[in-house]
Amino acid sequence: RYQVIVTGGCGLPLTTTPATLTVPVPIVNNIGNDQTSCSYSTPLDLSGNYSGGSGTYTFLWESSTVGAASGFTSTGSAFATFSPGSISQTTWFRRIVYSGACSRISTPVQITTVDTIQFNDITSSQSICLGSAALPLTGNIPGGGTGSYSYLWERSIVGSSGAFDRVGNDINYL
Repeated sequence: RYQVIVTGGCGLPLTTTPATLTVPVPIVNNIGNDQTSCSYSTPLDLSGNYSGGSGTYTFLWESSTVGAASGFTSTGSAFATFSPGSISQTTWFRRIVYSGACSRISTPVQITTVDTIQFNDITSSQSICLGSAALPLTGNIPGGGTGSYSYLWERSIVGSSGAFDRVGNDINYL
């Protein structure tokens, strides 16, 4: 509580009515960790914790394709949790929490996109006589993704839409 007492000159001191100054609890606003997502796929929802302020909250989500420090514009979302939807390039997201006269901007979360895997083709179908050996199957060197690849070969004896069994891995030929 604060009050002002004015003195000076003649007469008694003049006292004002005491006033209360309320200092709200600082707002906490965390929205999660960075993510990696394939290009044009949907990353995980962004949420996280928030507290402090007056206890009543409103939200604003922003995104930037420039960087973590600039280029932010509103996403139009005013909910505590945000679904980024399909994104095609690395994007940073942040949430602004408003509570009473206070606000807090979260540390931006970076969602890094990687290109989808391309050129995942193998040599064409073969017809062989019973008991004969098939020619080796080879695959193209893939592109896209993170650039680090592992391989898993599978086979099906019931056709291309049937159940597949694992037959080899970690090489780009069988």
